[in-house]
Amino acid sequence: MLEQDLKTYLGLGRSLWSTPEASFTPMLDAIAGASVATQDGAVLIERASTALLTRSLVAGIEATADRVAEPFFRLSPDERVLLVGLHHGRWSYSRMSRILGTDVAASLQDMPRLAWKARMHLASQIPGLNYPTGSARNGMSCPDYDPEDPWTQRFLDEELSQRERLFLQTHVQGCSACQKALNSCRNLYYAVEKWIPTVAEYGRDQQMMKRLKTAARQVRHLYHPHEMTLGQALVTFTLRPETLTALGVGACLVYILSRFH
Repeated sequence: MLEQDLKTYLGLGRSLWSTPEASFTPMLDAIAGASVATQDGAVLIERASTALLTRSLVAGIEATADRVAEPFFRLSPDERVLLVGLHHGRWSYSRMSRILGTDVAASLQDMPRLAWKARMHLASQIPGLNYPTGSARNGMSCPDYDPEDPWTQRFLDEELSQRERLFLQTHVQGCSACQKALNSCRNLYYAVEKWIPTVAEYGRDQQMMKRLKTAARQVRHLYHPHEMTLGQALVTFTLRPETLTALGVGACLVYILSRFH
């Protein structure tokens, strides 16, 4: 399981519940459940993220009732999850489509439009931020600008082919209008990012990540014991309550016997 994926997953919990404490049990349950079915870290995170989103939808408005005054928490759960995945995980539209439960084939149409709608909502709360627009097509080579799915967003989300990206990088160097459009979108992109809950590199957040990894590993071993190494099996065995009890009784017997020698 990649550390960055797990960190992003922790960020999803932050975005779906009002407090880190309230989000931890749902995150733990979701990642434990997903670990039963797969050992692939990337797939595990995707399935756990979907389960986490589903659980938050069941919880409804109560999950974030304490923070509805904040613009980010007035977004839908889907929009919040999407922005965390794109900004902090650098996850692709296709991956986000799988997590949100939509058809992957439609991701290039649905995901960017949903992301742009969410970003525009947050941008409207920031005084003085210029609304990004496209160029007036000064030349025939200027790219089309869809106000609901602009090329500038796809560029920043790294959702363009290598050929498309190379073309745009070359084009904006000689087109001041398109360069202005890209810069305006970039300013919005990073301004919006400040609204998204973050995960610390140290302290409690790192402890939570460690507990999530441990839970996933232990559940996996519980349902698939043949995958454990000898060392892991011994550790799992010694941590069982009945094993600890037996070891404690044994230690007492050894102590008692030693008193008579």
